[in-house]
Amino acid sequence: MSYLFLLVVCNTYADEEMFLDAKEAFQANIIIEDSNILVSWKIAPDYYLYRHAFKAYAATADEQELLSFTLPEGVISYDTYLDKEIETYSHDITQRITYTAPGEAHKLILYAQGCSKKGLCYPPEKYEFDLPRTTVQKSVSSLTENNSENAANLSLYTVMIMMASGFLGGLILNLMPCVFPVLSLKVLSLSTNHQDGKSQKRHGQVYTLGVVLSFIAIASTIFIARQLGEHVGWGFQLQHPSFVISMIYLFFIMGIILMGFVEIGGSYAGLGQSLVSGESTRASFFTGVLAVLVASPCSAPFMAPALGYALTQPFLYSLTIFIALGFGMAFPFLLLSYVPGLTKYLPSPGNWMVLFKQLLAFPLFITVVWLIWVLSNQVGVDTVVMVLFGLLGISFSLWLYRIAQHSAHFPHRNTLIKGMSLTVLSLSLFFTLAPKNDALAMELTQDNHRELFSLEKLEALRNTNQAVFVDVTAEWCITCQVNEKIAFTDRVKDAFKLHEVEFLVADWTNANPEIEQLLRENGRSGAPLYLLYSKNKVSPEILPQILTEATVLEALKRAQL
Repeated sequence: MSYLFLLVVCNTYADEEMFLDAKEAFQANIIIEDSNILVSWKIAPDYYLYRHAFKAYAATADEQELLSFTLPEGVISYDTYLDKEIETYSHDITQRITYTAPGEAHKLILYAQGCSKKGLCYPPEKYEFDLPRTTVQKSVSSLTENNSENAANLSLYTVMIMMASGFLGGLILNLMPCVFPVLSLKVLSLSTNHQDGKSQKRHGQVYTLGVVLSFIAIASTIFIARQLGEHVGWGFQLQHPSFVISMIYLFFIMGIILMGFVEIGGSYAGLGQSLVSGESTRASFFTGVLAVLVASPCSAPFMAPALGYALTQPFLYSLTIFIALGFGMAFPFLLLSYVPGLTKYLPSPGNWMVLFKQLLAFPLFITVVWLIWVLSNQVGVDTVVMVLFGLLGISFSLWLYRIAQHSAHFPHRNTLIKGMSLTVLSLSLFFTLAPKNDALAMELTQDNHRELFSLEKLEALRNTNQAVFVDVTAEWCITCQVNEKIAFTDRVKDAFKLHEVEFLVADWTNANPEIEQLLRENGRSGAPLYLLYSKNKVSPEILPQILTEATVLEALKRAQL
């Protein structure tokens, strides 16, 4: 109930203090006169439209015809989002469209894109109008004051749909390989710890709090970064080598602990051991935080449209969707903690638990290897070697600590371990200062069926009516790498040549404002994103996030229709 109250408050506050819905900020009204259609654009104060983003089409039941139009002269200014000088409109304008075949088309379809001067840019917005069968002058409004209340209700309804989508995405996120080992450890604790129902509920609540607060922190960070003009989205932290290196060290230490090689106690209790196998509520909280951290490379079904929508909305709207995503991710453990009867389906405690815990260390070590590979595509080989030396230093310090635990010959072991830890930390920070590596660019030059993406290249290909497939990927995106191996087979590569479809790779391993713009235009927040621009279609088809060979082959056949 309190959550629904928050949503209603957010809706009211956002309408009054934050950003308008796109169709409220940019209202269109059309008048048809003989062979012309006049589009009156009403632009709200502190908002502006891009001249280059206007498009107009006459649509029949079978196809869309591009229409020519004229616009008044706009104001040329520097745009921080596109990082270039661009022509915009911040006052009401009239768009004159040439319309020479009345009665043939059923609809007029307009596209426009704009921003708020307060820091929010919208994806291209679609406007549809029914065209009359005669040339009698007629006025049609896409949004008037009379239906603004309905538009507000529709906006709230859309947010609630996206919240449900986010919840389902968070639920499925638990099955992703980056999250499952951490969740398994927490679920395992329910069958090993003999706690009463009240205590189990508290653990479920605290775990959920850790997950939800982490998603709130991510949403806040993204919002602040976007306000400052940065181009960020889901998984943005993995674009920074320093974060990747930190995760390498964290997973390595967790793996060592799970193997039982060392147990960190004393004053370090809450920072290492309790993150993965502690019994305190603090352990449950930090396990929730850790689960969100390791989930950042993954994107589950239902999650992409929810996040893509969230990142184009006012902050309070976005926050409700991120909270729904976090609640969905925490729900399985919360359910187990509130319904003790479900734990009877878990295996009974025994010595096998020790072996199972050790077994879970290997997915963590595999993750370490994978993150090192990700790092190798971000920085130079010298930095990767130094990070490996950092892992060696961590191993050495943990080995010394293990000796100190089982020997009376090291009375000052705490000082020794703290000194070693500080040294390793200092070296780790030093290792993050590394240049970007162009490994992917070199790889693509040797691959004659793929090219690196750029907005200029995409626009040039589309201007020649060329079918194009755009693969928005990243080395740190697990789903992307799985699709690469499963879907983009030799047979698929041959199909690209057969159907004459250009293959552009948009590598988002490191931050890229052009790729961020592409994501924003298509209502997405991160990788993977697969776009198919067919020959005779204006808008791209968005393919599923989980690809198969058959899915891509069928899509390529449609590209020439």
